[in-house]
Amino acid sequence: MSTFQRFKRTNTHPLAIMRESGLESKGIGECAYCGAADNLEMDYVVPLDRNGPDRIDNQVPICPKCKSSKGDEELFHWYGKDRRYDIPRLVLARYLKLAYEANESKGTLDAADLNKDGSFDIYDLEAVFDTKIPMI
Repeated sequence: MSTFQRFKRTNTHPLAIMRESGLESKGIGECAYCGAADNLEMDYVVPLDRNGPDRIDNQVPICPKCKSSKGDEELFHWYGKDRRYDIPRLVLARYLKLAYEANESKGTLDAADLNKDGSFDIYDLEAVFDTKIPMI
């Protein structure tokens, strides 16, 4: 049975699936973005000032070089459309889980074009963390 089918049939928490898939242990002691091992600290996948939750599942290890480059940018803006497929699986899994939870709590799971830019794209994922989007 596939992981998706097992998740669909049970009430399994998404973090359990991530651990089961080995994502949690894959990069222990490495920057989640580049794999560097020196001077690591924890960084928020969705920054707190963009309404990211202050929880461990919103944090990943990051090296000084990536932290300086990323700054307070949102994940998809930092990577850009051209590099969106390069986002590490652990980071993307955490981001998508947080985006799902935020959409669920705001009642916007079925909404399209949340950022009102005229297109439905990856940047609509981050719009759910915008404080200007009202709960439905």
